[in-house]
Amino acid sequence: MKGAGIFSEMKRLRVPYVITMAVSLLAGLLTGVRACFLLFYTQLFLLLFCAVVIVYTIASFAYLQTVSQDKAVKGDVIRLHLEIHNEKPYPFTMMQVHISAVSSRENQVLPFHLAPKASIVFELPIECSWRGETGVGMSMVELRDMFGLLHISFPLSFLPYYRPRRLTIFPKADALSLTMTGTPRRLQTQGMLTQPSDSGSDLYGLQEYRPGDTERQIHWKVSAAHNALYTKRYEREARPQCVILMDDFMPHAGEEGKIAADLLCCAAATLSRWALSHQNRVNLRAGSPHIPAVQGENLSDYGVVQEWLALLPFEGVRGMPEQSMDLPASEGVRDLPVYLLTACPDALSGVMKEILRRGARVVCVWAQMSGTSSFSFPDGVLDIPLEPGCDIGVRLGEQL
Repeated sequence: MKGAGIFSEMKRLRVPYVITMAVSLLAGLLTGVRACFLLFYTQLFLLLFCAVVIVYTIASFAYLQTVSQDKAVKGDVIRLHLEIHNEKPYPFTMMQVHISAVSSRENQVLPFHLAPKASIVFELPIECSWRGETGVGMSMVELRDMFGLLHISFPLSFLPYYRPRRLTIFPKADALSLTMTGTPRRLQTQGMLTQPSDSGSDLYGLQEYRPGDTERQIHWKVSAAHNALYTKRYEREARPQCVILMDDFMPHAGEEGKIAADLLCCAAATLSRWALSHQNRVNLRAGSPHIPAVQGENLSDYGVVQEWLALLPFEGVRGMPEQSMDLPASEGVRDLPVYLLTACPDALSGVMKEILRRGARVVCVWAQMSGTSSFSFPDGVLDIPLEPGCDIGVRLGEQL
């Protein structure tokens, strides 16, 4: 408050200073008196000198900026350590540093003064408001000269050497509160399927030898009869699995879009963690074909799933291409649970119908943001709306 009062006083001095410059120049032009020109050029030189000093100070001030951790989970609070050093022989007067947080609502402005050869330290808490990769730290510097004549704002992004601290925030997996006993009927397949394997008890068939096949797998009689190596393939039980399709098209802009993306990724993390902890295989894929899919076999793979969700860019196009629905063969897709997570369900009606036609079960989890109306879902689709602030684990558990 004290600094703001001093700046207010300086601001009031700026107006008569500029008026005096204008009057001096006008009087000099009309009368030709040298004293008027001398006064004008003296004031102009002072302004230019202050501008050069401010620009040089901003472009060369020394700082140290670190974060307590560069990876966190949504809801964590990290600490930003900021040191600013004045190595110049003149003071920093009325300096302000703008701090960018994860959410713009938590951005801060730090006003301070620095004497020559002095330093100041700030320890700032940064709340991880939503998942994603973002930059935190200083974004802009404001500096005013000691006479209060100039006020220059300088975005630090203009400096080629400056980089904000990168922070990766993983989505948070809530506890899935199931209201029904046993295994959720929509979360895993009904019963176990069979699939080929390199080991087992029941013979599935034969195939030509491939590099990596062991000597134990070779069927010597068939190989001798055909004068070529053939190896045995066995039949084993396939673990239940579920598919999570992430629609990476985001119709909402700004922070509303980040909140919607966070809702969907936290829901996917909740489903993935529950499924992996109960020995379900999880297959995640995005709507954009260029984003590689990721698969989890057990709970040790949850970190890979979590990182994939944290870095999902949500820059896809409206509507999901057919390549995204690359489900297993017709026999394996029967009763397969497919979770479709989207912020724009009205554009995916055809996708849902196609998945149902292939025999899978569809659960559409969608972000219900402010101003969005209800949608008409195809018959056979279970829809679960999520609004900001809801307990995702409870909401999913009540519906599943």
